[in-house]
Order: sequence, then structure tokens, then C-alpha cells
Amino acid sequence: MHEGLRLGLVEAPTEVEYDLDHVALWSSSPAETAEEYERLGFEAAPPGPSGAPRVEVGGAFVEFHDGEPGDPERPLLNHLAVKVDSAEDHITEAKELGIEIADIVDAPNTYAVFVWGPERVKVEYVEHKPSFSLT
Repeated sequence: MHEGLRLGLVEAPTEVEYDLDHVALWSSSPAETAEEYERLGFEAAPPGPSGAPRVEVGGAFVEFHDGEPGDPERPLLNHLAVKVDSAEDHITEAKELGIEIADIVDAPNTYAVFVWGPERVKVEYVEHKPSFSLT
């Protein structure tokens, strides 16, 4: 069992008629990468239909497939974002666990912390401020 950031998702009203099933990422070491994402607060999940290691977040999966992840300075996927109740709590926990913080962004409607995940794909923990609006 890995100790990592606590990850809590916040439900948001939506009219979208589909849900995200999974995201597939290349990894030079899929099993180790899945363990690192667990450390970042994602839930362990059984392997997918292809046998690929994966983690779960908010009812969707992140799968890790054996392969070259790409240029570590500019990976194909910039970041995975998860909505949380408190970005500040995640900043504190990242510091306590020695997880490298890539950026902290205090925008008009959101407050977010980006941490470096496996294969240099950032994970964003984003908090919507009370003023948040998509319009």
C-alpha cells in the first residue's frame, strides 16, 4: 500500500450525456507508473480488458500501456485534472510527501496546484471558487 495525496472528487451539474471511460497513457514501466499515480491519490484498479495496469478516478480509468511516453519536456498529454474541494490541502500534502510541485495557479474562478506525475505528465488538483462559472 502506498501512502499518497487524498483525492476527493466533487460532483458538478452537467447536461453532458456521456461520461469519460478511460484515458490511455504510454509508459516505459506501466506497473510502476500505476503505483506512482496511486501515490498521487488515484485509486488502485484491476487491470483493464487489455491487461494494462490502471488506476481509477471519479468512475473513470487511467490505463498505462507499454511504450515510449514521448519527449519528457513536452509530452503529448500536458496534464490530467481532477476537481477537489481544497487545492491548498493538496499543496500541503504534496510538500509533506516530497512530491514536486510544478505550478500553483490562483485564477479568478479557480485555484489549482500542478504536481509532476510519472513520465513527466502533470496532475492538476483544481478547486472551483464560489465565483466559478462556465459562462
